[in-house]
Amino acid sequence: MFRSAFPTDRWRSANFGLPGPDVRHTKSAGKQMTTDSMIVVLGTVAGFCTTFAYVPQLIKIWKQGGRDLSYAMLSLYLFGVCLWLAYGLLIHAQAVVVTNLATAILIALATGLKAWTAKRDVIKETLSNASTEAAEQRG
Repeated sequence: MFRSAFPTDRWRSANFGLPGPDVRHTKSAGKQMTTDSMIVVLGTVAGFCTTFAYVPQLIKIWKQGGRDLSYAMLSLYLFGVCLWLAYGLLIHAQAVVVTNLATAILIALATGLKAWTAKRDVIKETLSNASTEAAEQRG
């Protein structure tokens, strides 16, 4: 039989993936917050930060175009986020599901904006070249 090198009761009380009651609590404004609650808050805040850190990239793509981003990187990033989303669904982790769903939407928007700004830039360049040629023909 396998015997763990860790003192089981100590680790069980800290709830590191082992079954057993969570015995640690933190006092916060007169309410008790369990370790499980703290873990959910931590995951939610971390997910919020990593998800919305991508918003400035979207703004930059909107203003300057997405020439610096490759479709391969965006595709791989989206695939990885979808895997995290599936993982969150399988383990019923709401913070993982919500943040990765939001991130997937942001990546899809970034990919769409990249394609749209590339098309917009081509149209602008074509119109600029046409007006320059027309001006040269008149002058």
